[in-house]
Amino acid sequence: MTEYEIYDIIDFEYIKKNGGKRVRIIVIEDYKSTIELLRHCLAYLHENGEIGEWEICPSAEEAWERIIAQEGKLDVVFTDVHMLGMGGLALVEKVKKEFKHIKCIVASALDCRAEAKACGADDFVRKPYDPTKIGDIARKVLSGVAK
Repeated sequence: MTEYEIYDIIDFEYIKKNGGKRVRIIVIEDYKSTIELLRHCLAYLHENGEIGEWEICPSAEEAWERIIAQEGKLDVVFTDVHMLGMGGLALVEKVKKEFKHIKCIVASALDCRAEAKACGADDFVRKPYDPTKIGDIARKVLSGVAK
């Protein structure tokens, strides 16, 4: 994933509608090389003022602890499905139960769209990530019109 692909998931119209508040995002990914690439891309976007606070967590358990510590003050949770320990779908269920306002996007190489929806996900992205599709999904999710 490049900085351009990350850039594509940020909805600048959403930022304008929310008084200039930049999107706060937490990404859950357990694959080390993807984590490093995401870290580079998100840091670049943050330094350029294009996104607000961001975090990458290597596990759903760690992400849940951070979401609780932040009292749910996030806009988007973007999570992988299959990880050691708690999976992404279980995380989405917990997030939606406690913080209904947080938008959740689930990503997987397997087509588990129905399972993701059943857990409360706002949308689903099939891996490998298609940057235009991720952008469209994030925009729909943030504007409340996701399928």
